[in-house]
Amino acid sequence: MRAVIAMSLMIGAVFLPKVALAQDGPKITPSNVITRLGPDGKEPKNDHPEGLQGTSINYEDCIQDNVLRIGIQTTLTSSYSFEVWAGTNCTDTTARSGASGSTCWPVRIGNPTQANAPMDIRVQDIVAHYYDTTKPATYSAAGPDACSPDTAATSSVTVQLTFLWLSGTTVGNSALLPPTAAQTAAGNTTGGIEFDLLGPAAPGGTSVGIDNTRLVARWTPTTDQDTRAYRVYCRRNDACAPSVVDAGSDATDTGVADSAVVDDTGIGDTGASAQSDALSFGGDMHLFAALDGGGYEFTGADVCGRADSISSSEAIITGLPDGTPLENYKTYELSVVSVDRFGNLGEAGSIFCGTPSRTTDFWDAYRQAGGDAGGCSTSDSAGGSLLAIAFVPIAMMVGRIRRKRNRA
Repeated sequence: MRAVIAMSLMIGAVFLPKVALAQDGPKITPSNVITRLGPDGKEPKNDHPEGLQGTSINYEDCIQDNVLRIGIQTTLTSSYSFEVWAGTNCTDTTARSGASGSTCWPVRIGNPTQANAPMDIRVQDIVAHYYDTTKPATYSAAGPDACSPDTAATSSVTVQLTFLWLSGTTVGNSALLPPTAAQTAAGNTTGGIEFDLLGPAAPGGTSVGIDNTRLVARWTPTTDQDTRAYRVYCRRNDACAPSVVDAGSDATDTGVADSAVVDDTGIGDTGASAQSDALSFGGDMHLFAALDGGGYEFTGADVCGRADSISSSEAIITGLPDGTPLENYKTYELSVVSVDRFGNLGEAGSIFCGTPSRTTDFWDAYRQAGGDAGGCSTSDSAGGSLLAIAFVPIAMMVGRIRRKRNRA
């Protein structure tokens, strides 16, 4: 019995220091309540969809260099170094080694200067190395290049944040960012930051309906299940010429000389490096509604119509983004962009043109012919008469009114 006790004490003497060291660092308790802020510490200008969590990052968060402010409860110490790492299994020294197969990268280095003070972590640092085969072991602030969506990205991804008190490379204490209530309800029990930087494909089948001082933009809904809404961009352009988007998915064509396709500048592409109709903004594969139509770029300020359903196929346009009403017999240039659940704008669709003009429905024709009965003007969203089925009887009625007036 004494031998067993002695052996136990020896084992304890050998192993207890290492076990205790893993718990010797100050306790860390991160909060899952996250505030999204701009680099100036103020609320960012980008518009997130209703219900998008603070734990979610979109392209605008990244390109604007926004930060996530995370509440932390911890005490101060000079015996350990405080670091925050992104990735998988970051308490493992190998995962933070920077060697081939490492799974984590640092996003914040440096001890807090105040107990229980919130910490700001840059969005660009969080997304920068997710797709890298080898992750860096030392911190270097990421830049806008981190916002270029990886070509392998087909949907959103989640990256975990691990908060560490370290003694050298040995973990003194650690904590993961806890899941939010919404994440738990969705079956995510490990939490983390979800990000998506790539917008959905542009809808096809665009056309325009004409009406009195308004246009109806129409499109074929996209099959991309990540799509949640559509935005119509427009501007006044009497020289508008319809165009299609080339096969290339970034700022240049991808190996195809599509000379038969006439682009926004009115000429066909003649080589693999010819300019595409759609120009990338902030990185290849992400077309931020920037079109080359005579050097004009559609931007977020130029949204003149919207439809907030994946199945939507049209939007009525009554004015320009600055509030100016559409004018009859003036030409406007339009393009439709898909929006995903993160609020990312997808690639810009083909440019199409519309010219509002006064339309004549039954009651207009009836009164012009001398009719004086009451009624209301009724037309569908494209300006065409909803009474088209009754076209022949209506025409006969108007004819009788005219004959009556002639006899008089």
